[in-house]
Order: sequence, then structure tokens, then C-alpha cells
Amino acid sequence: MRRMLARGVLVGLALLLAAALRPHAGAAQSPDTLLAQAEAASARGDYGASAALFEQLTRRDRNNAEAFYRLARLYLETPLRDLPRSRKALKRALKLDKDNPRYLAVLLRQRQVDPAELLPPLQRERRRRLAAKILRLDAANAVAHLELGIQQADVFMLYDGAITLKARLGGCANRFDVECLKGQGAAALDLSGEAEEAYPRALDHLQRAVAADPTLRPVYDHLMRLFAARAAYGPALALLDTMQVYFPDDAGAWRYAGWAHYHTDAFEAAAADFDRALGAMPPDERAAFDDLHFILHENQTRPYRQDPEAYAVRFWAGKDPRLLSPYNERRLEHFARLVHADILFGAPILDRRGWQTDRGRIYLRYGAPPQRYLVRGTRFYASDNAQAYAAARRTGTFIIWEYDAFRFVFEDPESFMNNSYRLYSPS
Repeated sequence: MRRMLARGVLVGLALLLAAALRPHAGAAQSPDTLLAQAEAASARGDYGASAALFEQLTRRDRNNAEAFYRLARLYLETPLRDLPRSRKALKRALKLDKDNPRYLAVLLRQRQVDPAELLPPLQRERRRRLAAKILRLDAANAVAHLELGIQQADVFMLYDGAITLKARLGGCANRFDVECLKGQGAAALDLSGEAEEAYPRALDHLQRAVAADPTLRPVYDHLMRLFAARAAYGPALALLDTMQVYFPDDAGAWRYAGWAHYHTDAFEAAAADFDRALGAMPPDERAAFDDLHFILHENQTRPYRQDPEAYAVRFWAGKDPRLLSPYNERRLEHFARLVHADILFGAPILDRRGWQTDRGRIYLRYGAPPQRYLVRGTRFYASDNAQAYAAARRTGTFIIWEYDAFRFVFEDPESFMNNSYRLYSPS
């Protein structure tokens, strides 16, 4: 709420300042002149002045659909972000030209970034139908392909490696010991066929989106999610060549590059990429990369808090496996885990980075589990009769990570497809 209020104040001040600096209209400027000035202001990053000019133009010409459309984009895609104002401007543009695919694409982007639009299946279906409509009008529309790619990627993540079990209670000390349950005769149904069908569809839509508009920033994040899930680091690096052209100062482009180079054993390139990413990160993100709490033991936290910088220097020096190399492989591994956790375990709907989640924290400390299970809708029943099986309640969705001497179980009890798995507690 504080962030929204601060943003509203910023927008208001920007508009007032731009209005004060605008020449007094002794002789009224033509709509074409106002439009050109507004576009020029936006191009040089003076978004407050651009918004003030577009507001002036839309007040003078209520039938200028293009001006309302540009104003809607300005309040959606720039630091002036103000969804209510964006919606208001776009509503007028669509009233004037209801089947314009560019205007409909902005409507879809509004729905994609609105937290209230992201959770219930009904709203996902509404976005799917809108994307399909846009593609009927414009088969290459990047925003529509992005939406369909995201939805197919969600299906892939939901079913990748998934099984469902019909298991009888008893016989195994832990009902999450999948191999024991199978050994006791539990029937396992493989659900991963859904994922195998969704993956190429997701990849196709997202690649079409980036081909149609390589400046559409979110598409890179969703493609990285697919590549990370399949350890496809070569395709990731090829895509990042494009991303770095259009977003050369974006910390994310260099984070991803460091992650992909690390996993292809290009450690020197990874070190250079991570250094560049660290220099471009906002303070809160940089703090996560500097923070050692993720990997310290309990008895190490007190001396670390007393002098974090000095402790970090000693810590990484002690972990460096090759002192003569120009980079610290263990530190690179930690950075790569941070990026991997953010790609696969982050919950953007909840404004939660991957390293802030239960799966992310465990991944940072222990690395990838040797064995992973995704178990959906399992029934545990007390006896073999049909009535007992029918009465057995289906469980939710669980992710099980098996390490050599221990396991972690994560649950998604709400099944909202928001990636917010948490450590399971039976209480």
C-alpha cells in the first residue's frame, strides 16, 4: 500500500512539474503537434512531460483513440505505473476502436500484471480467450503469444515428472517414501504426458513472442524458466545474446548469463557476467547476493553479523577450491544457485523471489536433490474394498526432494498454480 501511495504521489508531482514547464498556450497547438511532442518526451525518458501532453491532447480531442492508447501504455509500461489511469485511458480507446489488436494487447498486459487477475482459473481462462481473439486479428501479436506461452509453461511445470499414487496405509514408515510405497504395491499413474505436450507449445508461443517483439521483457523470464527446467543452457545462452542487445543494462540479462555459463563450465565468463550483474542490481537484490545467512551454520551467524564484510572475505577465501584461479568456483556456484532458485521457485504473484521461498532456501544450502518427485492427488486408503477407496480423500500436490540421508516435502495446499510451495507440516 505504501508503495502504491508513493507511486501515486510521484505521478502527480511529475504531471504538475511537466505542466508548469509547458509553454503557455497563447496559440493552441494542433493535435498533431501535441502528439509529436508527447512521443518525443516519452522517447527521451521524460515520462511526466509525455503524460501531461497526452492528457492535454485527450481532453481536447475525446475521439483520438491513438492518444488514449498511448496514454494507457505510458501508465502501464513506464515508472509512472498507474493501473487505474491506464485502464481509464484504454477503456476510451477501445470504445472508439473495440477490435484494434494493439489496444486489446494492452488490455491483456493490464490483466497480466494485475495481482487480482492472476489467481482464479476463471480469470486465466478469460486471459486465454482474449489472447486467442487477439491472435485471430493479428497472428504475430507478441503479448498474446506471451500469455499463451505462460499458460502452457504453467501446465508444464504442474505436470513435469508428476505421478499420482493409489496407496494403502501402513507398511511404510513415511507416506512420502515413494519407493517404499511402490514396493508395497502402490499403483503409480504417470501424469507427465501433460507436461510433454505443454512444453513444445509453451516454447513455440514464447519464441514467437520474442521474435515479434524482442523488447517485451517478461518473455525472457518465462523462456529461462523452461530452459532451467530442462537444463537447456545452450538455448538459454543463444537467447541471452538477443536479450543483452535490447537490455544491455539489465541485471537480469547478466544474472542469467552467469548462471548459464556456470552450468556449461565456462567459469571465467560466468565470473564476468556475475560481476556485471552485481553492478547493475538494485540494492535489495544485491543484498540477497551478498547475504551469507542462506548457507551459514547456526554457530557462524553471530560472528558474521558482527562484521559481515570482513567475515564474507574470510568465508569465501576459505571455500575457494582453486586459489590460483582468477575466480572462486564455490562463490560462483552460490550465485548460480541463487539465480536457479529465482527462476524456478520464485512466486511473482506474491512478490516473492526464489531465495525467499522454502524450496529456494533449501536449494541454496543443499543444492539439487538427487531424486525428485511431484505427487498429485494421491489416495491413501485403509483397506482393499471399493468403499474404503472411494471414501479416501485425495491429497493435494506435494514435491518431494530426496537427499542421501534425509528428505524434504513441500506442499501446495491451495493448488492455485502460483508456485508458492511451502515446507509440509502434517499438523
